[in-house]
Amino acid sequence: MNNLFASSARFVGLSALVATLSFTTALAGSKPTDDKATEKAAVQVTAFSTNDAKIWVNVQKEAPVGATLFLRDQNGNALYTHGIGKKQKTSATRLDVSALEDGEYMLQVVSKGGTITKKFELRTPQTSVQRQLEIQ
Repeated sequence: MNNLFASSARFVGLSALVATLSFTTALAGSKPTDDKATEKAAVQVTAFSTNDAKIWVNVQKEAPVGATLFLRDQNGNALYTHGIGKKQKTSATRLDVSALEDGEYMLQVVSKGGTITKKFELRTPQTSVQRQLEIQ
């Protein structure tokens, strides 16, 4: 898990992310359990990729609920976990995915109100060799 933040000599083009990861979703909480919990338990998540194989994940919470950010592989194994406390209204997390193998992955934010999931694919771009012709 700690390798996600380590630099890697291996270059993985972020054109591998089929499209720029950009999504915003709100989770509405279920019925309040007491009179004080009249606020909606809403969580908004925005994620975007950079050219140097990093993903920024921004989480904004409108209510004091805990949340957890996961980076999972295609089998659902958690490669990275980051907890966001109840009192923390915003969180910005940078994930370095350059050391990960090519494949399908997902970002998940889990809170009391539900789960937000965004899938992405990481692949190394294919380089083509062009033939050269010289006439002497």
